[in-house]
Amino acid sequence: MDETQRRDGTQRWRRFIPGNERRQQPGPPDRRRSRRVPVSVRAGVSSIDPVRDRHTGALYYDVSEREELLEISRRGLRLRMERAPDDGSRLLLRMRPTGHDEIDLVVRTRWSHVEYVRGECGARATTLVGLEIIGGPGASLDAFERWLASSSRPPRAPLARPQALG
Repeated sequence: MDETQRRDGTQRWRRFIPGNERRQQPGPPDRRRSRRVPVSVRAGVSSIDPVRDRHTGALYYDVSEREELLEISRRGLRLRMERAPDDGSRLLLRMRPTGHDEIDLVVRTRWSHVEYVRGECGARATTLVGLEIIGGPGASLDAFERWLASSSRPPRAPLARPQALG
């Protein structure tokens, strides 16, 4: 009888042998249709739907002006926030990228992930939130498209200047 089996044939425990870890199955293929562009832009967020306070039960609208936009793509965004909204909640996202018009978008939260900031005393945590763009004013959507197009272009190399013969 094997040491990992009980007398009735059920498994009792399993020994970990280094190098014999289970091989991970390949994950699903990447379904993104557009490329992510890394950015660093301050953003303001306010909830569209009222949020219920967990302790008192009172309804309120959550507003924050200190969030940071980390990535943009044609269909979504990634945002670093202090407090994550519930998945599926609708938010108004307001940002002003450098050199572009102010952009207001209506977004829906798709996922969130807690991230701990290294080197901070007390292990300060922030939340990364995935947002799906669901609408906005026409001018803001056009400004977002222009910003995405200008951000996703590779930077131009400076022109080579001929040096003086001497």
